[in-house]
Amino acid sequence: MRLSSIAWRSLTARPARTVLTVGGVALGVALVAGTLLAADAANRAVSRAAEELYGAADMRVRAFDDDGLSDASVTAVRSLSGVTVSATLAERRLTLSTQPGPDEQVFTLLAIGVDPPAEAALGRPTLAAGTALSTEQPEGALVSSGWASDHALGIGDELLLTGASLETPPLTIIGLLADTGMGAQSGGNVIVLGHGTLDGAFEIATPVTAMDLAITEGRTEDVQAGLDRVMREPFVVETVEDAAAAFERAQAGFAGIAFLLGLVALSAGAFLVANTLAMTLSERTREVGLLRAAGATGGQVRGLVLRQGLGLGLAGAALGVPLGVAVGALLITAVGGSRAALVSDLGLNPAALALAFGLGLGVTLLASWVPAAEAARISPLEVLRPGRPRGRSLWGRLRWIVLAELVVVAAGFLLYPLERGTPPLVATILAV
Repeated sequence: MRLSSIAWRSLTARPARTVLTVGGVALGVALVAGTLLAADAANRAVSRAAEELYGAADMRVRAFDDDGLSDASVTAVRSLSGVTVSATLAERRLTLSTQPGPDEQVFTLLAIGVDPPAEAALGRPTLAAGTALSTEQPEGALVSSGWASDHALGIGDELLLTGASLETPPLTIIGLLADTGMGAQSGGNVIVLGHGTLDGAFEIATPVTAMDLAITEGRTEDVQAGLDRVMREPFVVETVEDAAAAFERAQAGFAGIAFLLGLVALSAGAFLVANTLAMTLSERTREVGLLRAAGATGGQVRGLVLRQGLGLGLAGAALGVPLGVAVGALLITAVGGSRAALVSDLGLNPAALALAFGLGLGVTLLASWVPAAEAARISPLEVLRPGRPRGRSLWGRLRWIVLAELVVVAAGFLLYPLERGTPPLVATILAV
């Protein structure tokens, strides 16, 4: 009888135990694959959200304090050589409501005042429906599509400004922002208006809080030097990369913690493999002794057990990869629901799936090594010792597998940063 047939027969002799073991490996592989796919999708969404927030702008000049940027600074920045488009932004909190009545709703939103022609020149904001702001529709407003859906509002609905002058007409929703970019500001609780509309409603100008600049290629350093020369107030400069980093911090730790949980589940699966093979070996010690008596070498017996581990690993990894796609879909649904950086598509990253498959198979084979080494030490004399409880010595060695798995998981937690861009947890602990 071939050794492969013996390995298969040993696994099928206890089907419930084998299925449980394969399921444990599959769960670990699924969590690892799902978190890797979700992290890849989140990274792509972060880049897309930052690009939609900036449009064609290369740089944002933001006022350092609440007084905003003065008219003199705004004029000076616009005159800098290399600046092709400049768009001013003014931000303030507004309280709005729907028309009075039994279904009246009251909201507090972040209002962003913009210059419609400049926004159009930068190719933003991204709309899910409706039309962009224009000087021909001064009472027009844009709101996040997700926020509008949550409050049963749509294009054509009117909003009243609380505290505005009596002559101020209601705002009309003319467009719905996509739930990324500008529509993701303040968790989607945002309304975009023209500068004139925002200032006229309260008869006082809202300070310019930021300017977005499109710059001629190769002139970024010249513009930065010019800012240092002409700006009259403290300011900070932000780029698309800075915006992406801010979005990443909003979801920092999510994918990492989930990945570590996947490693924990994979370690549990590895222990199930070691346990299954140990119990199988304990039950079939005499059979292995007969193989040795029939001429099988220690290496052949070791290969017999490793074949069993390989079978468990292949089955678990093959089942875990497609399950991982489903796990990834659930994870990006959770991330997308925050609207900080909407993750709209999963994407099947071959490298991520291959890594999860390889980890599952590798960990399974590693867990199989101790039972395989123990099997190789069985001598033909075992046939004459029917009552020897071989499982006890094997369980002593399996404790080292458990210890090694705990060390790996602990190392993962210690080496993972609390937030993206910060030192690992171990460095934070040592610094205390």
